[in-house]
Amino acid sequence: MSPILSTLLFAAAATAQVTTSIWMPSPYQEDTHIGFYASVVGVSEGKTTLALSFDNKTDLATAGYIVEDEPNTMTFYGSSRFESVTTTTDVSDGLALTMGYGCQETSARGGVSVGAMCRFASEGPAVYSSVCEKYSDYTDVYTTTKEFAYGDDYTVTETTTIDYRTRVPSYCKSGSTLPESIIANTYMIEQEEIATYQVVITAGADKLSATAGATPSSSGPAPTGTGAFTLHKGQNVVPTETGSALPVQETGAAGALLALHPALAGLGAAAMAFLL
Repeated sequence: MSPILSTLLFAAAATAQVTTSIWMPSPYQEDTHIGFYASVVGVSEGKTTLALSFDNKTDLATAGYIVEDEPNTMTFYGSSRFESVTTTTDVSDGLALTMGYGCQETSARGGVSVGAMCRFASEGPAVYSSVCEKYSDYTDVYTTTKEFAYGDDYTVTETTTIDYRTRVPSYCKSGSTLPESIIANTYMIEQEEIATYQVVITAGADKLSATAGATPSSSGPAPTGTGAFTLHKGQNVVPTETGSALPVQETGAAGALLALHPALAGLGAAAMAFLL
């Protein structure tokens, strides 16, 4: 059983509302208050999927620059990797657009976390159309012939053929898919660029205890009566109020459960263009 799941099971045994924590790239704003409510979508083979939305105390005006202001689902694997895949419809052409975001914790010798490797990708018909539509007219073949006269009895004929079909990238031909270098942006974030956020699980906690062979246990610290979390660089991005009604079980690194804005995710210009 993964550490994050055993932790959630332990907390669920003590209270109907499970309070835990997740990590994701920092907003770089020290006074930002961000917290989440979550429901458990499912637990299967070491994977835990949650649906999250902002809690009532989150400043949506500020948080909107960091994460999308809508419920999202996220799947995380143990405490070191998370990913989110969302399929929507592009507003400009009505085609399907699939966006994926995830991070994998990286460790140095001795198992000490040194940051994370993150990947943001946009793919699907909307992206394919955005990249390849301009080549749809590349069907013409032009042939030109020129004659060059040298004196009265010497002529050179030069024929030039321009086939626009050869200028279409292989990935824009029928049945092709876009390469990783176009659809995705991969980058590293340092440990100090990661922050921790509070998550209160308000629904679906029974799915945790219903997992086959699951026994409430904990390999981490015991629950306390505070909602405060220790953050990197002193950032106060989670609630700091106290209250015995909501025991807190800190899980260590879990998963960012809302899709990051492209600016925070560190996207390149090509990836940004897919979202405009």
